[in-house]
Amino acid sequence: MDSEEAFPTVELEERDLWLRFQALTNEMIVTKSGRRMFPVVKISVCGLDPNAMYTLLLEFVQVEQHRWKYVNGEWIAGGKAETPPPNVVYLHPESPNFGAHWMKEAVSFAKVKLTNKANGNGQIMLNSLHKYEPRVHIVRVGNEQRKVLAYPFPETQFIAVTAYQNEEVTALKIKHNPFAKAFLDAKERPENNQQSRDYQTQCKYETFC
Repeated sequence: MDSEEAFPTVELEERDLWLRFQALTNEMIVTKSGRRMFPVVKISVCGLDPNAMYTLLLEFVQVEQHRWKYVNGEWIAGGKAETPPPNVVYLHPESPNFGAHWMKEAVSFAKVKLTNKANGNGQIMLNSLHKYEPRVHIVRVGNEQRKVLAYPFPETQFIAVTAYQNEEVTALKIKHNPFAKAFLDAKERPENNQQSRDYQTQCKYETFC
């Protein structure tokens, strides 16, 4: 990268919301078919060369050398960690693209799906009951030195689970996730009981909660 754009800045969007989840020890659901994240990793990028091409990646780094277990309302260290799955890197679907494109508005990784089973569908395979930290990587396409810039966001750390353990995390997701909130609103209206059941099935087996 040229000297004038050697230090692009990357800021996490909705950081205050992430911090609320961090205070509770955030959890993300992993399923065989893949589940989307909430909150979504969304960033703002500045300082790129507007006319150069860049690829953006989201890596999920397994942190700490042990697994976790939820006991008496809190997460505690469990046994030895499993070997991290290979290729836990998500390529943003709009990559590669011009620096101007990445800087014009917030970049969302909303389409990433987390799974606990290798399926070859481009989903991110994680070990359940292990903690992960998402990290954004920016790679300039065609750069001879192929310099890669990594941006960790500790406030986005989470424990991968097959079902939520902490009810406070569940409540916070329902409160702020528009898809989960729609389900909750429908559930509270007696005339929409069938709609509620239908949405609960969608929420459980597809992508959103």
